[in-house]
Amino acid sequence: MGVIISGLQDIQAQLKRTAEKAHEAILTALDKAGQRLVEQAKATKQYQDQTGNLTASIGYGVYSNGVEQSTGGFGGGVGEERGREYLAEVAPQYRASKYVLIVVAGMEYAVAVERRGRVVLDGALVVADSVVESELNSIKL
Repeated sequence: MGVIISGLQDIQAQLKRTAEKAHEAILTALDKAGQRLVEQAKATKQYQDQTGNLTASIGYGVYSNGVEQSTGGFGGGVGEERGREYLAEVAPQYRASKYVLIVVAGMEYAVAVERRGRVVLDGALVVADSVVESELNSIKL
């Protein structure tokens, strides 16, 4: 007596398509979360940005297995340049992660501004978990 398995290749193909859709959906959700977190950070800032560089240096990157998938939020000029440089410096620490969203403020004095009690990224940090969870929960496959 034997067993015939028909459609095994079809099942494997469908599983592969579903995994690819899930991967793309996760990347899209993290990208949207990054956009929302940068908007939150810029909306809740409590510092006077005389040159505009600090605000322009705020942005995000989405990575999968150490490969950049998307970036955004930066505001141009010197601030954007420094923000992107800092993101590129930080990202390799997370290359072992399947998925990671990194939000940065790239100007070297951002930490000093926050130490003085002025919000730079902390406003986004407060809502980060709920924003990411909300975007991931919106995934439809």
